[in-house]
Amino acid sequence: MHARSAILQIPSDRIDEAVRALEALLPDYRTQSGYKGFTTLTNREDGTLLGISFWASEADRAGSEDLGQRARDAIRELAGAEAPVRQEWEVAFDDMP
Repeated sequence: MHARSAILQIPSDRIDEAVRALEALLPDYRTQSGYKGFTTLTNREDGTLLGISFWASEADRAGSEDLGQRARDAIRELAGAEAPVRQEWEVAFDDMP
C-alpha cells in the first residue's frame, strides 16, 4: 500500500472548515482506482492539519495526484492554509481494519 500526506498550518478557528472541505471531496476519492481510505488528524492548539490518503499501489497514488492537489487547494482557499508540506510514502505496516 502507498500513501500521500500533506501537513497544513491554518488558523485554529478554521479547522472545522478545512475538515468539511476534505469531507466534501470524499466521493471523488472513492471513485479513484486503488483508493483505500483517508485519515485527517488535527491539532486545534497550533492549527496543524495532517491529511493522509491511502492507495493500493504507487501507480494508483500517482494517478490521483490531481485530486490531491484539489484537496490541498480547497483547504488553502477555504481555511486560509499556508502552503502544504507534501510527502509520498510506502506503507510498511498497517493495523487498521
